[in-house]
Amino acid sequence: MIKAIAHPTDFSPQGQLAFAHALRLAMLHRCPLDLLHVRDPDGGSNLGKFPKVRELLRRWGVVPQMATPADVLPLTGVSVRKVDIRDDNAVDGLAEYLWEHEVDVVVMATHGRSGIGRWLGGSISDEVMREAQVPALLLGPQARGFVDLASGELNLRHALLPVADQPVPGGAHAALSRLL
Repeated sequence: MIKAIAHPTDFSPQGQLAFAHALRLAMLHRCPLDLLHVRDPDGGSNLGKFPKVRELLRRWGVVPQMATPADVLPLTGVSVRKVDIRDDNAVDGLAEYLWEHEVDVVVMATHGRSGIGRWLGGSISDEVMREAQVPALLLGPQARGFVDLASGELNLRHALLPVADQPVPGGAHAALSRLL
């Protein structure tokens, strides 16, 4: 059973699919969902830019049009926390948050860079996962996902778990079993 989910976001459009998966999985497990964003310590708050939880829940028909933030927990089983992390480095800020909080799964988008783009820009999602050592569901730009954005319906019949000798696959198998 998943007890807590985190969704780091950079507010890009690619993050919408990952946000929908994080919210739907939190509903399935009736667990807290932390929406995370790292910003410059000297910059202003970005709370207004966070993904719109009630808007998506309304589209899915889970909450009524006039729902308030206080209605979300009783109707979905999900307490949502929007966390504005102040740090100069996104990887460090996210990894530190994930170390300090008991998060079972991280659901995040990846820009899917490859070649020179990856070499020059790196991959925040890869670096965060390497640093934080938390099971993750990463959704790239071509991902279809298994949550219907319009209805919130789950559509997952098969899951593929690639394994290798290192790291030992037992932890990944256990995490996938809890998630599904």
